[in-house]
Amino acid sequence: MASLRDLVTKQVANAFTQLGDLKQQIVFSLASSRNYDFTTGEVSESNTSVTLDGVIEFVTVNEDNGVNSILDGLQVKFIVNRVDLPANYAQYDSFTTNGKTYKIVNFNDNGYSVEGTGVGG
Repeated sequence: MASLRDLVTKQVANAFTQLGDLKQQIVFSLASSRNYDFTTGEVSESNTSVTLDGVIEFVTVNEDNGVNSILDGLQVKFIVNRVDLPANYAQYDSFTTNGKTYKIVNFNDNGYSVEGTGVGG
């Protein structure tokens, strides 16, 4: 008999399958390291990334109730299936979707799905 945790995990995977064309491709990236070659004077950077499908939500943030529009901005929220992400997913510092890259400012992991917020773009 399957455990309740296994049942919920399977149902979350099923929910993401049912989303169909509401899902978008999200590329999570981590700028791992920069190396300077003293011989050639070149700087190299290695990036680590993982691509998966998730749901994107664009949210306008009004920090000051409309008093000063310079504080207003756009946040992009994402939700992905937890099992699709690698164990060290919290190390990723940005994500790209629809050709725009956003800096990740937080993750919220409930054990079944991961939600996060990005800014920029």
